[in-house]
Amino acid sequence: MTALPERIETLVRARQPIQATRQVRLFLHQSHDKAELFQACDWLRRLGKFRDAYQLLRLEKADFAPARSTSTHQGRRLLWGARLLNLMGASQLALSIAEKLQPHDWESHRICGNIFATNGMHEEALQHFERMAKLDPAPESYSSRVTRISLADAACALGQYDRAHEILAAILGNSTEPMLLAIAHSARGEYFLRQGRGDPGLQALQEAAQYFPAHDLSPDRGVFEKWMGYAKGLKGLEKEAREHFAVAKEILWKPESKAEAWLDILRLEHRLGWLAEADFTRLGTYP
Repeated sequence: MTALPERIETLVRARQPIQATRQVRLFLHQSHDKAELFQACDWLRRLGKFRDAYQLLRLEKADFAPARSTSTHQGRRLLWGARLLNLMGASQLALSIAEKLQPHDWESHRICGNIFATNGMHEEALQHFERMAKLDPAPESYSSRVTRISLADAACALGQYDRAHEILAAILGNSTEPMLLAIAHSARGEYFLRQGRGDPGLQALQEAAQYFPAHDLSPDRGVFEKWMGYAKGLKGLEKEAREHFAVAKEILWKPESKAEAWLDILRLEHRLGWLAEADFTRLGTYP
């Protein structure tokens, strides 16, 4: 990396969205390589600026029609468009695009895996993530270690809890970066809670809390707060739990965020007995 990309990466990992976004604009102004467009999109994605990233792609209606290999620039634009549409809640549209794409490398399999996972197609997602891991040219890089959490997520979704924990243990044993440690320990907590193991779930989330920057308002932080709220609710710590849920809602209840992100908060509140049955029934009719 040259000086400017290194500076942006540092700001993104530190969750400094204002300064990072300014530097991304400068990066694009100086850019002469088409591939750098996708690097800019990825920085904005990691900051939760999905709409801003999507607008950089300048996709038009004609771009969505034909099937494309992701090895071409146009195919990669469409791949990234699908990824960002998925993150903004247009999951079925993103899936219809992904099904027409021909993924060719680790990144394209990663993105397709995320889209299939969001649509509840976990076996297909796992296949993409396994292919991603095999094709990864730099498995020890920061990006790759973060990405392998998606492989663990897919295993967890299929009830393969031991495998999910093993993947996370390998990542944690090879990582020192605070933000990565925060995300990985948060995922451990989530997996334990999905298993019905409240105590180790809370312990893992408390470990994650040590690494999240205090000012962080990224989607990763929102997911962490959601599960911390649930873990503390299970322990009967209602006041603290509601405070965590409130932070999660503040972060995830945004027009550019997918509805599933904040509907899941309400589902967890219902499990704790905090949501009226009639309200929960209405949630089941949400498209």
